[in-house]
Amino acid sequence: MKYVICPQCESEVPETAITCPFCKFGILVYLEEQKEAKEQEKEKQ
Repeated sequence: MKYVICPQCESEVPETAITCPFCKFGILVYLEEQKEAKEQEKEKQ
């Protein structure tokens, strides 16, 4: 299982989590937004 760092509390969170179990930050939405931003950046190049 892959882990990501929560940008709000900096805890390790499973990549499949919807919210951070520690601070309740919406990690799934955050990761989707990051993915979309990277895709848009690639399209610009």
